[in-house]
Amino acid sequence: MSIKDANQGSLRPEISGVALPDTVHTDAGGMEKSPIESDLLLSLYRTLIEPPDLASGLWSALEIVCRFAGWDVGTAWLPTEDKQALKLFVSWHQDDPSLEEFVKFSRVQAFPRDVDMPGRVWERRAVEWTSDLAGQDPKSFPLAKYAISAGIKAALGVPILHESYVVGVLLFYTRGVKEEDENLVRVVSRVATQLGFALRHKLTEEDLRSHEAMLRRSRDELEMRVSERTVQLKVANEALHAEIFERKRIQEEMQARARQQEAVAAIGERALSAATLASLYDAVCERVARTLGVEFCEILELQPDGETLLLRAGVGWNQGVVGRATVAAGRQSQAGYTLASNAPVIVEDLTRETRFSGPPLLRDHGVVSGMSVMIPGSGRPFGVLGAHSSKRRKFQTEDIHFLESVAHILAAAIERRKSEGAIRKSESWLRSLVATTQDAVVSIDRRGCVALFNQGAQRIFGYSAEELVGRKVNVLMAEPYAAEHDGYIARYETTGEAHAIGRIRTVTARRKDGTLFPIELSVTEIEVDEDVHYAAFIRDISEKTRLQQQLVESEKLAAIGGTAAKIGHEIANPLNGIYLTLQLVEQRLGKQPSDDPRVAADIVKIKKEIARLNQLVQEFRTLSRQQDYHFRLTDVGALIADILDIQQPLCESNGILVRCAIAADVPAARVDEDKIKQALLNVIKNAGEAMPKGGTLSVAVRGADDTVLIEISDTGGGIPADTDVFAPFFTTKKEGTGLGLIIVRQIVSAHGGAIFYDSQPGKGTTFHIMLPRDPSAGLRQ
Repeated sequence: MSIKDANQGSLRPEISGVALPDTVHTDAGGMEKSPIESDLLLSLYRTLIEPPDLASGLWSALEIVCRFAGWDVGTAWLPTEDKQALKLFVSWHQDDPSLEEFVKFSRVQAFPRDVDMPGRVWERRAVEWTSDLAGQDPKSFPLAKYAISAGIKAALGVPILHESYVVGVLLFYTRGVKEEDENLVRVVSRVATQLGFALRHKLTEEDLRSHEAMLRRSRDELEMRVSERTVQLKVANEALHAEIFERKRIQEEMQARARQQEAVAAIGERALSAATLASLYDAVCERVARTLGVEFCEILELQPDGETLLLRAGVGWNQGVVGRATVAAGRQSQAGYTLASNAPVIVEDLTRETRFSGPPLLRDHGVVSGMSVMIPGSGRPFGVLGAHSSKRRKFQTEDIHFLESVAHILAAAIERRKSEGAIRKSESWLRSLVATTQDAVVSIDRRGCVALFNQGAQRIFGYSAEELVGRKVNVLMAEPYAAEHDGYIARYETTGEAHAIGRIRTVTARRKDGTLFPIELSVTEIEVDEDVHYAAFIRDISEKTRLQQQLVESEKLAAIGGTAAKIGHEIANPLNGIYLTLQLVEQRLGKQPSDDPRVAADIVKIKKEIARLNQLVQEFRTLSRQQDYHFRLTDVGALIADILDIQQPLCESNGILVRCAIAADVPAARVDEDKIKQALLNVIKNAGEAMPKGGTLSVAVRGADDTVLIEISDTGGGIPADTDVFAPFFTTKKEGTGLGLIIVRQIVSAHGGAIFYDSQPGKGTTFHIMLPRDPSAGLRQ
């Protein structure tokens, strides 16, 4: 029947034998509920709670809902143990073979979140109604074709909610065409919510039943043991004919067992709270001796040689014995026999013992009876725990069990302390490694705030740990990484989609002073810490990048040099021939002057072109030859002053004002004076030629640490953007070869220095030359 029929009262359904009244109820939210709906919820709750198991209750609930709403199939889907998928838990359907086949197929399916209707309802926590399965995309409804084969046309999926969690999904199918009905959705949603509460109640109930069953088994076992003990007592009473005495003995035994259990509990607590193993050993020996009523207790530790056992702790022994006395670990002693047999050893009378002889430690203290058990260890036994008496005594099985329990507590405590020590050592080693490594180690929390900033990071980035801890890690990043980093974290936390985690990437970072530099970045996720969630290992590859660029440049220059050598060789000889021929022509014209004045002018032009080509050949040879450098300590400031004195007249004739600022603290540097003079003269000439209409040529020289910094500026037209003036054969001059700056950089690099420039079109250019005082040390850019 439909909800509409039920609300109009045209039919009065009966659910599980419960007649539904006509009164209207109101839920906690103020929404009116029909009497059918209220009794439906009550009937469902009873149906789910009363059956002995969850499957029966859910099956009955599905039947009630299907019969109430007129659906042909009802299924309940619950999460798997790993919460990664939904599996069909129980189903109800009309008696029909095709529906049975559909349900059988559904049972073998498992749907992750957002897959098919069960997965989507689970993931989205929302009702989904499909009126026409045949018209749906098979990719979105993998079960659709099987449902259609069974004649199913419509489906409704509802989440089973408990508080704010989806604990399962209900799916209903019908062979009839059903358009989405808000009232029906509301009723079924309330049913699902009620089922969520009842389902959680049922699961809790089943857990309680499981615990009760376990308690019953424990009680039965205890009763069985008590029964067995009772039988034994009766037999003993009959044998000794002393029932009163036997009862007293049994009572004393029970009290002794209770004392032993209490002692085991107390020793266990002490094992967890003891500050040191030594204090634990002392407490154990004292408690064992008192509980068993013996004068002596010992903890013997097997020594590394495996041949002896050291009396590590004990009570009752003579002063000065503990910590010094040893016992042989072979089978000739009680302790050694215990280790060899790997079983408890009980001695009723040491003087009559045939398995081994009493060691001096026991004989010297008048020991008569005793028992000993092995203290287990990792890889090999730790030692032996023993209890002894100077009086003849028959120890019971329970006494051995008590002693074994204590030995196992000792073993666990010893292993835990060893593990804690190993962990502390590992943590100390890791902290030392993080603190001393030259690379940066930075850890952040889930919000992207810095939690750890090691010495390497402080050295590389220029921040102190106090400045950065608690701040966003974005300050260490260049754009666009800085702006996008928070989004990376949020997306990874939500989707698990990783971009940087688990890979080594080369990116650009930012120092405290704002300079950008290349780094190698490796990020890993820390799964054991709730606060610190990510760790980054960062290596500054500025030097590596510089060396790579220098290598590429060297290879490029080598290739150019090789080509230049061939070209120079091919040009030089013909060029000499042309020049000699031109001189002969010039001599003949001197003897027989030409009537055409243009001939002399042409000869001058040819001689200029030959000179230009000859200069090009010389530059080719400079590039191709391995240059010899002779370094000696030189006053670079004086060298620059000499160059400017030479260029001063030419600059003044071209309307160029020369300004020179040489700092007083400029250090002397080891340079090849001729080569560095050639390089500086080339740059100064270029600066003058960049100002054909006059301007200002400025040269500044200063010292910085172990470096000489030279800046040569002009006020010319500047260098166009996206232009590499160090590219081979690039020139802005009509008569330039495009090789001069390559040679300049080659000379500067040979000195371990660097050259770069900055330029503003229309305002001029500044070349920066950095020379180390000692070329063998080189420069870090």
